[in-house]
Amino acid sequence: MTKLLDPAMLGSEEAYDDGSACRLWRSFRGDVEPRFVTESERECAELLDFYGIPWEYEPVMFVLETDETGRVSEGFRPDFYLPELNLFLEVTTMKQELVTKKHRKIRKLRARYPDVNVRLFYRRDIEALGQKLRSRGASTATSVDGLLAG
Repeated sequence: MTKLLDPAMLGSEEAYDDGSACRLWRSFRGDVEPRFVTESERECAELLDFYGIPWEYEPVMFVLETDETGRVSEGFRPDFYLPELNLFLEVTTMKQELVTKKHRKIRKLRARYPDVNVRLFYRRDIEALGQKLRSRGASTATSVDGLLAG
């Protein structure tokens, strides 16, 4: 856990950021501080932030299905949007049930919104991206573009 910069602002108790509380993110471009659902999401955000890659957290909900009255019956909100790459990232764990569900939603998203660029990222993909960035000395979104493509 990361100790907050100024716990005195939050009262006398020690305050810690577990990835779901307010934190100063250098490359975050959203309006509302992210509240991560999983550790993998937080780790991905830290990696993007470390390399200075601008990102937003869950900025858009895509409608996948509607009922007969036009109300949304199924939606999909990818975890991250990288505006400089025009890329949505969905982060997942290795739990097969979650992976299958997310793959199905991504297929639906691609069918309904063919121009939307979305990738499913596993924890190993996040780790591999970090290793590639370190080994190549990458520090810009331009160099990350090629890494995400392959």
